[in-house]
Amino acid sequence: MIAIGKQLRQHLWINGRLHLAILTASVSAISILLDLRHPGSLLTIILATSAIASSSLCNLVIPLLRILKMEQIIRKDGPIGHYGKKHTPTMGGIITTLIGLLIGTLGNNSNGHKGHLLAIVITALIYLGIGSLDDWESLTNNTNIGLTAKRKLALLSLGAMVFISILGQWLWTHDKIGLPSNYNLSIGVLLWPFILFVLLAESNSANLTDGLDGLLAGCGTIILSGLIVQLVLCGTTNNISMASFCASITGSWLGFLSLNRYPARVFMGDAGSLTLGVLIITVGILTNTLWPLFLTSGVLLMESVSVIMQVSTFSIIKRQKQGGKRLFRMTPLHHHFELGGTDEAKIVFAFWVTSFCLLLISVVPLT
Repeated sequence: MIAIGKQLRQHLWINGRLHLAILTASVSAISILLDLRHPGSLLTIILATSAIASSSLCNLVIPLLRILKMEQIIRKDGPIGHYGKKHTPTMGGIITTLIGLLIGTLGNNSNGHKGHLLAIVITALIYLGIGSLDDWESLTNNTNIGLTAKRKLALLSLGAMVFISILGQWLWTHDKIGLPSNYNLSIGVLLWPFILFVLLAESNSANLTDGLDGLLAGCGTIILSGLIVQLVLCGTTNNISMASFCASITGSWLGFLSLNRYPARVFMGDAGSLTLGVLIITVGILTNTLWPLFLTSGVLLMESVSVIMQVSTFSIIKRQKQGGKRLFRMTPLHHHFELGGTDEAKIVFAFWVTSFCLLLISVVPLT
């Protein structure tokens, strides 16, 4: 009996379908409870519509991606277990992103947020184009590296500047950043470089996190759900309108996750990961919810910081001792646990649970 119990627990830990069911139930419960709090918000309907559309269309596109040979190029120095993923179609994030933006825009009937939505959509499409170019160069060169780091940073910075220009010309009216306890920090002209930094940081952190089946799609869904909770509990008409847009984006990635969860049938590619990151942060900027977003994005932050720590410590030790020593087995952080022998699905589910706990912490001040 003890052996059977261990086998059952092991099966539950690595069952991607069960993990998806738990996440879907949790996100759905959040939207239902918020709809009950604000009748007429239609968050659950928008969420479900976007999820079904995304899952259905991505499922139809998978054979086309195979025909076009748009299959994942595996990192040569990555975990050995990833070599079995080399024929998995990629760039599925393009369809998912477009569905989320389309349904989110059509389902939004607030004139007060039209300018905000336009800024978000324009920026998302720019990042979608950059990510697609990165994926395309990777596929055509048959290497895991697409755009060079400098070219990629330059293009992402240009996209961020477009967003900042829209803010400066038409939307932004203050220089304050919201902090806990209703405190606002005024940073003056430093607001613009700050926005540039968080745009690049969040999009690149999302890009780094997209390394295991369902990891980023699941964490992104939870982060977006946290944004919805923050917006609805704030209670203004415009915030609830933006929450419906976020519900569409959340639903589209939840639908994508039905095909991307372990074992994945399709990957999002840089087109999806960069755009998902910039969608999250642009909503946070425009709704002044950066502080709770910082909490709920903790997993993305850990992934990014692990890379910075790895590179920094390796360089410092190498200079001092003429021989580098790695702080982690491999970065981003999920690879450290993977090389330590932890099952991929276990790591993903543990990171999802961590994100959900951070979501709960972020909404405590609002309850």
